[in-house]
Amino acid sequence: MTITPGHFNIFGSYTSHIIVIYHGKDAMKPLWKFGNNDTREVEGPNNAGIANFTDDRTGGLVREVIQNSIDARASQGEPVKVSFRVEELPVQDLDLGSLKQAISASRKSHAIDDRHSKQFHCGLRTLNSASKNGRIVALSIVDSNTTGASDNNGQRDKWHSLTKTVGLGNKDMLDAGGSFGLGKHAAFAATDLRTVLYSTAYHQNGIGSPLRRRFTGKSILVSHEVGSKAYRASGWLEADDGPLRDNEIPGDFRLKSPGTTIAILGFDDSNMDEWQAEAKESLITHFFHALAHDNLRVRIGGSDIDSDNLDNVAADMDESVRNLIEVSRSEIKDHIDIKGIGRVNLRI
Repeated sequence: MTITPGHFNIFGSYTSHIIVIYHGKDAMKPLWKFGNNDTREVEGPNNAGIANFTDDRTGGLVREVIQNSIDARASQGEPVKVSFRVEELPVQDLDLGSLKQAISASRKSHAIDDRHSKQFHCGLRTLNSASKNGRIVALSIVDSNTTGASDNNGQRDKWHSLTKTVGLGNKDMLDAGGSFGLGKHAAFAATDLRTVLYSTAYHQNGIGSPLRRRFTGKSILVSHEVGSKAYRASGWLEADDGPLRDNEIPGDFRLKSPGTTIAILGFDDSNMDEWQAEAKESLITHFFHALAHDNLRVRIGGSDIDSDNLDNVAADMDESVRNLIEVSRSEIKDHIDIKGIGRVNLRI
């Protein structure tokens, strides 16, 4: 921080005061902040949203993330594109020291059980390794031809719904898949750290208007104590006034075009062949129609799945799935309007 003489005030007129100039990332470097828990409410490890996906981590993650991307489709004339890739992210802007402190305190919490104690222990090992190496393994999920998650200062907007709400969705369509707001927890079930980074970019006032960006992190642990202070289970990686905005965002996490990226920190990449097979099965089982009609293109690792190779990728899958793909490509025979659902296409 540099303080220099100047003539400036917040109303834009001139006066004899000082100008406070902040230089570089340090001025806006985000810190992990967990809410105060003065009432000592106990929040255990069995978070209902996360528990909903623990029996099918991969399938649930693929299903929920892609549904969100499809619901946020920007241009109807172009397919939504979603990429799943494992990468190493730099940690210098992620305040790992505070996150380690919170996870260590969570592990010692009286609300913890043996299974989750081991989970947090693994998370601490991951963070210690990341601190030493300067990088952390993450599963990054990137979409394009989507609108991004717009921010209207928390006024029931998509960004606030994605990062700050529980049990509440915010989608433009009343019949949008996942509109109850539960699917966002799927990402937290995929890592022992129970920690996710969010980065988004969107046009504030439609295509052609300036591109706006937001970045934050969220961790869902358990209620815990550090010294004499008690904290809630959820914490956010933010600046003093909330998520990082626009040029405040470190370059490694700053998107260049509209869309949303979710980075699942501490992702276990030790058995990627099995993970990719499960991801492809979930993808095709739930989104065969969108893939077959080139409304969706997905990359999982180094493999692309789209309308051109859908049959080959699905060749070893259950016959019922292959039949659904075939029917989805057949000619529409009739239409019917169903109350509460809308217009339905019938195929034979």
